[in-house]
Amino acid sequence: MKLRKPELSHASLALIGFLLFVLVLVLPGYFQRDTVLLFEAPPVSIGTLEMTGIKLEAHEGLQWDVYIGTTWGGGRSPVGGVIITGVLKNISGEDVFIPAYGIKGQNVSSRDINRISTTNFAQSVDSSLDFMHTRLETNNSEFSGFYLLPFDQVEFALASTQIEISDLDPFELAIDWHAMNSRNWVLGESRVTLHFTPTGSSKNWGDKKIEWRYPSPQYRGN
Repeated sequence: MKLRKPELSHASLALIGFLLFVLVLVLPGYFQRDTVLLFEAPPVSIGTLEMTGIKLEAHEGLQWDVYIGTTWGGGRSPVGGVIITGVLKNISGEDVFIPAYGIKGQNVSSRDINRISTTNFAQSVDSSLDFMHTRLETNNSEFSGFYLLPFDQVEFALASTQIEISDLDPFELAIDWHAMNSRNWVLGESRVTLHFTPTGSSKNWGDKKIEWRYPSPQYRGN
């Protein structure tokens, strides 16, 4: 006995065609990769600090979240954002404290935190600072941040969702570094201009998301 293959109805064919049409529309977006523009800048010295290995990634969309104990902060942009990385070295003979966040309950101006400035220095934008492999501590006053021992160096990352870079042209950014000598806790500020040149581009799957988590900062006595 010969079996007959079932024939597809017009409705079934129409449904299959519709599903294929939807897949053609949806799958490219689901697997869409964002273009990441890559830049680098030469080393610079900023008073008691030295920056080397400076690189910048410009993303089409960026999100960063920071959790300090139970306190949360962050930023999001669906259209842009930058991540600056490098090595920061304490070239002085004293401990240096780099404030990164205000302590909850204290009246700390955003101008007192390390910031990324625009090229013309007309304004500063929100940014978040991370020192890799370094404990978040407090100076028992207004700030939580990171200690750098004399001639110690750490990898850092600065993230901002308020800077959009859409082409591979050279440009400048400025960083306002704030630092305190641990003997007198006087807050000093040094502005450094970084001259970025393009090194190419790459593809990133989906939007870039950064999440940094720290326990509540502890006071370190001197």
